[in-house]
Amino acid sequence: LRAVRGVLPALASAKRLGFTRAIIPVGNGAEGAVVAGLDVRVAATLGDVLEHLTGKAQLPAATRAQVIAPRFGLECDLADVRGQPAARRALEIAAAGGHNMLMMGPPGAGKTMLARRLPSILPPLTSEEALETSAIHSVAGTLATSVGLLSERPFRAPHHTATAAARAGGGLPIRPGEIA
Repeated sequence: LRAVRGVLPALASAKRLGFTRAIIPVGNGAEGAVVAGLDVRVAATLGDVLEHLTGKAQLPAATRAQVIAPRFGLECDLADVRGQPAARRALEIAAAGGHNMLMMGPPGAGKTMLARRLPSILPPLTSEEALETSAIHSVAGTLATSVGLLSERPFRAPHHTATAAARAGGGLPIRPGEIA
């Protein structure tokens, strides 16, 4: 059995619908173990599933991996910025209040440099936000197999020439876009 995209949101939906058990590919084990209250088993082959269902063998339970979050550009820290007091203050206010921010200026003024440092001052994800963010990455196929749940806020910087499908979602196979 091969790992597939979207196991986390599928298992969360199964739990909401009243299911109590699920069998998933071994490659999705860390992701599947995140859903509490659901007995998630992992299988390497269909033969393993058949043996489990006939009572000849037991499948191992999905084990929750250490919560690991990729460094989404957090090598950039706002503390490294010298100068730009007004822009730094605007970033701090936007981060503290959860506000949007639009930066305008000539090339080389430091807009991108400041934007890349915004995640370093944002609060950590709540458990609900971590689950939602991880589910989006699972559906997109960008959640690493060793990662069960993301713990850091992702930083996205779409290019201004990105297509509508890249921004809003779509394509073949269908994937979430930058807006998600």
